[in-house]
Amino acid sequence: MGEKRACSLKGFESESSSLDQLAMQKLESQFLAGLAESYDRQPYFSNVFPWSAPGYVRAAAHLYGVDTPPVATARILELGCAAGGNCIPIASLYPDAEVVGVDISARQIAVGQRVIKQAGLTNIRLLNHCFSRLPKALGQFDYIIAHGVWSWVPEVVQQALLRVCQQHLHPQGAAYISFNTYPGWKLQEVFREAMLFHCQQYGTPTQVDRAREILPFFMHGLAAENPLGEALATQAQAIPEGAENDYYIAHEYLELHNLPIYLQDFVQRLSRHRLYHVGDVELRNEYPQRYGDEFAQHFELFAQGHQGVVRQQYLDFAVGRQFRKSLVVHQALAERQQPQADLTRLEDLLFAGWFELHQQSTDAHEQPIVCFYRSLKQETLRVADPVHQTWLQYLHECWPRPVSGRDLLRIAAQAHPEYDHRTLRHCLQRLYVQVPLKLSRSYEDLPLCLQDLYEGLIPGVYPLMMARQDQGLEIGDFSAWFQSSTAQFNAVQRLILTGLEQRHDWTQIIDAVCAYDPEIGRAEAQQAIDDLVANLRKYALYV
Repeated sequence: MGEKRACSLKGFESESSSLDQLAMQKLESQFLAGLAESYDRQPYFSNVFPWSAPGYVRAAAHLYGVDTPPVATARILELGCAAGGNCIPIASLYPDAEVVGVDISARQIAVGQRVIKQAGLTNIRLLNHCFSRLPKALGQFDYIIAHGVWSWVPEVVQQALLRVCQQHLHPQGAAYISFNTYPGWKLQEVFREAMLFHCQQYGTPTQVDRAREILPFFMHGLAAENPLGEALATQAQAIPEGAENDYYIAHEYLELHNLPIYLQDFVQRLSRHRLYHVGDVELRNEYPQRYGDEFAQHFELFAQGHQGVVRQQYLDFAVGRQFRKSLVVHQALAERQQPQADLTRLEDLLFAGWFELHQQSTDAHEQPIVCFYRSLKQETLRVADPVHQTWLQYLHECWPRPVSGRDLLRIAAQAHPEYDHRTLRHCLQRLYVQVPLKLSRSYEDLPLCLQDLYEGLIPGVYPLMMARQDQGLEIGDFSAWFQSSTAQFNAVQRLILTGLEQRHDWTQIIDAVCAYDPEIGRAEAQQAIDDLVANLRKYALYV
C-alpha cells in the first residue's frame, strides 16, 4: 500500500480514461484488493450511526414530502457494513425486517458473523463481497445505507455504488449516502496531506504513530502570521487521541483515497444514474436558523430567490460544511411527489431526548427565565423560550420513550394558554431546528422495545456487550435510539446484566450478587442494581 499512496488521484483518473474495459476492471480489482488488505490490517471500529438508521431516514423523508416504506418489515441493504455495528442493531430491533450487509474486509465480516450467531439473529446476512459486483439475485431493497464509503473509494467505485442504488433500490425506497464535502473538508485536507508528507519522510506511509507526530506542530508550532493558525490549532485538538482511535486516523487521513466533493457536483453525479438528492437526512442542518438568528437574517437576504441545491450550496460555504448525509431517491419518485421540506409536518412525528436540567436563573416570582440543559453528549443547551422549557422537561421525564408532535402541542396549549395554535406550531419548528432530538415517523416505525408495555434490556444488546468485552471485538453496543456505547462493566455489573437479560426479578438478582460476594449486603446489592439500571435507562439500553 505504501507505493500506491504516492500516486495522485488526478493521474489515476486521466490514465484510466484511456484504458479499455478489461484494463479498467483489472485496475479496479487491484484497488479493491488493496482496500480489503487495508481494512483487514486495521479494522474500522464498527459503530451504529443514528442518521443512517431507516427509522430516521423515513422520518426525514416525511418532512421532505416523500413517503417511503414502513421500517418494521423493510428489506435493508448496507454497503460497507464493516463488522455489522450499524446493521446488526437494525436486525435486533426490527425482527420482521430483512437485513443484508456487504463489506470487502473478510476479517470484519467474520467478526460480525460471529456476533450474529451468538445473538441468535436469523433475519440478517453479512456477505464478504464487493458492492461493485453485487449479484442481481439479491433483489430490491426498501432502504440502502452507504455510510462512510463514498469519499474513500475512487470514482470508478463511486459509480458502482450509484449503479447499485439505481438497480437495487425499490421504486418507493430511499438510500442514505454520506460523504465528506467541501468547503469544510479543505481544512481537513491540510492535516491529511501533512500527515502523508511527514510519514513519507520516514518511509512509513501507513504508520499512525508517525502521523500523529504532526499534530503538536499544528497546535504549538504555527507562526503568528499564519492566517489559518487558529482554525488549524482548533482542528488539531479535535482529532481524537488514544490507541483506540488509531483506526480513525488510518482510514480518515492515511487511506489512498479520500475524495470530498461539493454538494452540487454530487447531485450531478446522481442525475447520471436517474437518482435525486432530496436533502440532508439531518434536515435541521439545512436551515440557517440552526446557526443563529443574526446569521439567518444575513443569509436570507443574500440567498433570496435561490432554492434547492443552489441555496444549500451557498449555506455549505457559509457554515464550512465538512460532512453530508444525503437522502437519495429515484428521480421518478421525486418528480411525482415534489419533495420539499415542510416543517408543518413535524406534528406527525415522534420525538425523544434526554435533557437534564443543569442550571437555571429565575425571576422575582421564582419562575425560570433561562434554563441550561445537558444532553447525553454533554452538550449544554441554553433555552429561554418557556414553551421549549416545558417540552424539554416533559421529554426528559418520558425518556427513552417518545412523545408525538401533536401531544407536545397539546401539552404546550395547556401549560401556556396565552399562545394560539399557530404560535405553538412555530415554536415546535424552532425547537426542531435548534435542539438535537431523536425522531421517528410513527409508532409503527419504533422498535418494539420503545412501544407500550416493554421493560428490560433492549433486544440484542446483551450478547454484543459480552462479546465486545470478552473478545475485544471492534464493534460497539447500541441503544434503542441507535446511539453507540462502549461502556465497560465490572464483575458485579455483569452479573446484574445477566440477570436482566434472563428476565430474573430483583430478588433473584440480589441473591446472585450476594452469593457471588458475601461481603455485599442486600441493601448494597439493591443499590448496585438501581444505579446500573438508571444508567442503562439514561443511555436507552434499558427501557
